[in-house]
Order: sequence, then structure tokens, then C-alpha cells
Amino acid sequence: MDLDLFLRSLESEFDARRRADADALVDELAQAERVALALADRIAAREGEALRVIVRGGEPLEGLLVRARKGWILLRDDLGDALIPLSAIVAASPLGMSADCSRATAGIAISSVLRALANERMPVVVDHDAGRHAGVILGVFADHFDMEANAPETVIDSRDRSPGGRFGLAHSGIRYVRTAGVRSYIDM
Repeated sequence: MDLDLFLRSLESEFDARRRADADALVDELAQAERVALALADRIAAREGEALRVIVRGGEPLEGLLVRARKGWILLRDDLGDALIPLSAIVAASPLGMSADCSRATAGIAISSVLRALANERMPVVVDHDAGRHAGVILGVFADHFDMEANAPETVIDSRDRSPGGRFGLAHSGIRYVRTAGVRSYIDM
């Protein structure tokens, strides 16, 4: 028996098993990474690029993803900026296989943005599960906010001067919030 030939064969077999084990480990790690990858992380990786989302109720919004933070994104389209809670997004595209977890965990909460809008009495349009409401946010609470419909700030002409009212909306029902002024508050 040629010992050199035997050792080469043994080493070759060992190397083949090691490569097979490494390939299996890579597949397992890739699968484990995908399992841990949240939609918010994949959306955050698209910051600065075009994104299309569909919010609860089926309405599509498409534009430039300006910001992606923990709990919300800011999408800019032809109508202006839309502040969208991640919980309202039911579909998004295009998405890559990579993620940016640091962007999705940083920044202020959406309730802080709503509070800043309330402090400024900034006119907003809130698309909500309870309907679309134009007015101003009066106060932000733990799980809801008060809004005044047809507030003086939102009246464009005499046709808009219908009786308004103060009502509360749950944070969980927000699909998106639009206002020209949102942009400055998002930079906080």
C-alpha cells in the first residue's frame, strides 16, 4: 500500500467534508438572517431611493423615501410629504435582501412629530381608518390624538366654513399624515 497516496486520499476526503459542512453552515446562517430581517429594516435600506408602499385599505403611495425611522417613514411624492406609520404599511416594493437596522431604530417617535405639529397648529390631512380628516391636531396623548376638523387654519375659502368639531383618533388607525410643514419636523 502506498502510504502517500492513502494520505492524499484521506486529506482530499477531509477537505470535501469540510467544504460541505461550510456550505451547509452558510446556508443555515443565511436562512437565520432572513428570518430575523423585518420589513422595516428592508424599507430603511431603501432610504434615498424610490419606494412604493400600500397602506391598510389598499391605497398605494409612491415616491422618494426621504427618511425611515423606528415606527415611521417619510415618503415624498408629487403631492408633498406623507408621514406613514410602519404599522400602516401592508406591502412595499422594490425591496432588496439587505437591511439597515441602524436607520430603522433611530430617530424620534411619530407621536413626537404629531406633538410638534400640534404645537405649531400646522394644518394637516390625516388619512385614518376612521376616514380622511383635514384640520389641526390639538393634543397628543398616549394612544390617541385630538383633532379639530375645519379649523380656521384649514379654511381655504367660504365653502370650507362648515361646522367642524373636536374628536379623538387612535394612533393605531393612522394610515398617513400629509402637510407641507412635516418636512421641517422630521429633521429633528
